[in-house]
Amino acid sequence: MKKLDSNTISARAMTWRALLLGASAAVFVNIASPYTESAGFSNFSWSYLPEGAVIPFLAIFVFNLIFRHWALTSRELTIIFINATSIFLIYFFLAAIVSPHYFASPENEWREYLLPYIPKKLIVQNTHHAVEWFYEGMPKGAPLPWREWSAPLAFWLPLFFAILLASYVLIAVFRKQWIEREKLAYPLMLP
Repeated sequence: MKKLDSNTISARAMTWRALLLGASAAVFVNIASPYTESAGFSNFSWSYLPEGAVIPFLAIFVFNLIFRHWALTSRELTIIFINATSIFLIYFFLAAIVSPHYFASPENEWREYLLPYIPKKLIVQNTHHAVEWFYEGMPKGAPLPWREWSAPLAFWLPLFFAILLASYVLIAVFRKQWIEREKLAYPLMLP
């Protein structure tokens, strides 16, 4: 049996259809989670493995079982799952960099005791209604407040992606130990 090198395996996993389906699942998750939490008062996204990320993945998995002619490989399913779950975390991240201004009140005294000590580039400032519109929605026809969001996103996103990358690297490092020595079975992750 011919042994494949890691570049060939990566090339087979990183197909356009896997990336497109993964991106579509991520868009669904990042739209559905805020909607269900605000409009439906649902805990759609409160979990370490949130239903919001799993639902589109399961739909793709069922499609894969029914239409075997167009079946995705286990590696492609892995790429889709990674896209859907990791990008889902951005929803919580965005709320974290907006909430200090929005939830500041006279009772908690954040304006006096917290906000002066947080560097302005770390959180979204409440100029041009950027913070209010994040939680309450933008008025129709209003321009997106890109200027208020650009500095915090530019500061935090490299760290955020480095943490995600480190997580996946750790999984790759421990994969051999987990699968080959400890015989832990992850059906979708196996070649």
